[in-house]
Amino acid sequence: MIKEEALNKTIRRLAMPIISTLVASVAVIASPSPALAGGCSWGPCGEAQNNSPWTIHTTEVLGTPGPHWCDVWNGDGGTTPSWWHTTCEQKTLAPGNHRGGGNVDVDAVTFADRDYVVKVRGTLVGWKTKGVWTRLHDYEHVVCFKNSNGDPMCEVFFSIA
Repeated sequence: MIKEEALNKTIRRLAMPIISTLVASVAVIASPSPALAGGCSWGPCGEAQNNSPWTIHTTEVLGTPGPHWCDVWNGDGGTTPSWWHTTCEQKTLAPGNHRGGGNVDVDAVTFADRDYVVKVRGTLVGWKTKGVWTRLHDYEHVVCFKNSNGDPMCEVFFSIA
């Protein structure tokens, strides 16, 4: 009995740091976190291509101190609403221009002056109100364009490294 208790104490003593690390890792992965300003955590950086006839806005510092506020409908970068009201730095991107990739990481896009349609990784999400941001991950790119109905649309794809 004493040997069994000693063994159980040793197992608990050795296992607790591992369990604590696993719990902390799950908490970090599961929670919305600020995007990495000025870089990517791995793989290709997020990028935006404006193929529309209208100006779009991008941010590279979503969730880090910035002079503006962004209301992101998909704070986790998914296809369902997970609203995130956060600081950002908004930059305009004129028609026909590109931003991101390499060492520049675009974190989100919006049309500031018009409602727009969003499609994320093949899922048609629907209309978003002007000024509402769509988040993308480091390994994704977004193309904004005028769709066949003449509406502004942004489509998020996986980037190919």
